[in-house]
Amino acid sequence: MREDSIERKTRVVHVSTAHYGLGLDPRIFGRECVSLASAGYHVTMLTPDGPNDTVEGVDCVRIRRETRRWVRPFSGFRVSWKVLRLHPYIVHVHDPELIPLAVALRLLGLKTIYDAHEDLSKQELQKPWARRPLIGAAERVYVSLLEKSLRWLSAVVYVVDDQTESKMNSRAVLVRNFVREDLFGPVVSPRLSAVSPVTIVYVGGLGRLRGIRELIDGVGLLQEGQARLLLAGPWESHEFQDGCEQSTGWTRVQWYGVIAPTDIPGMLHQADIGVFCPSRGPNIVRSIPIKVLEYVACGLPMVLTDIPFWHEMFGDIPLYVAEPSAACIAVALAELIDDSAGRGERARQGLALLRKNGWYWANESAKLLALYDDLCGATHAAS
Repeated sequence: MREDSIERKTRVVHVSTAHYGLGLDPRIFGRECVSLASAGYHVTMLTPDGPNDTVEGVDCVRIRRETRRWVRPFSGFRVSWKVLRLHPYIVHVHDPELIPLAVALRLLGLKTIYDAHEDLSKQELQKPWARRPLIGAAERVYVSLLEKSLRWLSAVVYVVDDQTESKMNSRAVLVRNFVREDLFGPVVSPRLSAVSPVTIVYVGGLGRLRGIRELIDGVGLLQEGQARLLLAGPWESHEFQDGCEQSTGWTRVQWYGVIAPTDIPGMLHQADIGVFCPSRGPNIVRSIPIKVLEYVACGLPMVLTDIPFWHEMFGDIPLYVAEPSAACIAVALAELIDDSAGRGERARQGLALLRKNGWYWANESAKLLALYDDLCGATHAAS
């Protein structure tokens, strides 16, 4: 029996030891894995906290989540046996810690892809422990070695123009986190509500750098009965969640827990305003957040942190805050709440911009599928 049979060339494994939240990460599962499965690939996804089931044609396998920081650089080798037992043709990894695993598997003859969700050097060096002199120096060496290792992989996928990883491999493909049109559209007209309380929404990771405490505090500064806040996503830590629940704005919050990508549209359609006001971290200032495009696709006016790159993308359609503080967020929310006509106009402009630029996942998934077909010799189409 030929090892590189047509059947084996359809076998794909996606691996992440860091992305979690029911194992249904919106990029890894909701876009890439689902699209590959729909195209005829046999896709297995290994993630922490996964459902251990077949979902939308993807075989989800739960692996242990590693909480010990010092063990994480070696986490790839802990899951290597699980990968090898699946006999894949392509292994697609999603964390910097898994780059050594991808290199090792490439040396064993497998096709390997690194998916750079963020710029690696900025991602690692902004972590709190990297600010300590000795640890920071070691981290820089570690990051440099990881970046140089990317040249040995079959391909690199990245998410935004001019990302460092785009220059680290001769086969680098830009695959952006655009909107799944099958889930988010078409919206003919925005939802207009003059009824109080106005519903504000945030869907995504609930952490300090994402401005969640400031958002909750900002909602608490609004007049009584003026607004309520819907949150969905995993908390950064129990300590951070406990702190947020002490905010005066918490009584106006409804937390939905972690929801599946297919449930996000229903939640957003309940809302009147979408918010994302993170701190200006080095990766955020050149990012295209999934949640922001999904707000646009659902016809929501938005409050965003004032970031030049977002100005380039969205112009004056969102209402920007100069600083992601509770006071600034409250002022921006109050302005939108008091101007229902203005909310509708911003939402209509956003929908028009989305359609004009074609910010839909179908365009990006075509590039991902072309890469896979190239690596597999397009043999899966005949299976």
